[in-house]
Amino acid sequence: MALTEQQIEARRKEAEELVKQKAKQSGIAAIVPVPFFDMGTDYKLMTEIEEDINDIFGVTSEELEKSKDSLKTRIAIMVSSGAGEFLAKQTTKVVLKQLQNRNKRTKVGPISVGTVVSHGTSAIVSYTLMRKLGMDHIEKVVKYLNSKIVV
Repeated sequence: MALTEQQIEARRKEAEELVKQKAKQSGIAAIVPVPFFDMGTDYKLMTEIEEDINDIFGVTSEELEKSKDSLKTRIAIMVSSGAGEFLAKQTTKVVLKQLQNRNKRTKVGPISVGTVVSHGTSAIVSYTLMRKLGMDHIEKVVKYLNSKIVV
């Protein structure tokens, strides 16, 4: 089914809203202190995002390409989730050291502050990467559809 430029643009906006919602869910999942919960959630959400975006635009993954790009995307999610956790741990160490040096008598213990900083950093990284991956998929679909427009 051929779409007009206006239809493609309207569907792009709908897909972008979907990506923002899924990215928020990814960020929230990163806050949950359960090992590998974030990675599993990210994988599930990205799979849903790709399928939902394809549905919004009325295309199939076969039309876009054989799943080579899709596999790269899933690998990127797994790596980014792991990188987010690593980054969060490293950031936590630095922030905790500065907090301890600044005020030795803080009412909030360093473990609870560390947990908040660590999970907050993971949430930001997870949200940002999920949003980027979703937006990249939208661009891929739009590029494909624009190549099919006959003027």
